[in-house]
Amino acid sequence: MTKGFVIYPFIARLAHLWSQKSHLILEREMKEIEQIKMRKDIDILRNEYRISLRSLAKTFEVTERTLREFFEMQRNLSDLNFLRINKGLNHIKKEITNAENYRGFND
Repeated sequence: MTKGFVIYPFIARLAHLWSQKSHLILEREMKEIEQIKMRKDIDILRNEYRISLRSLAKTFEVTERTLREFFEMQRNLSDLNFLRINKGLNHIKKEITNAENYRGFND
């Protein structure tokens, strides 16, 4: 009977650690999937809107090299750069939507 009580906290702790590991794996996979979308967004900004990587890097507050390696060499981003670029892309998407809906002085 005593052994069951000794083992239970160990099993509970093991289950908790496994849950955390699973969460981290899922988070990492989601980050990688989000980076695929981010690369597509950057490609659209470069090709359809003629925005340079240098301008995007300044907007995102990352180095041009970081953005170039992410986009052209398919490297993954650090967590900080991921957050900066993701936030910047979301802002640019909103601004483009506003610009496309803008009717000039009639608004």
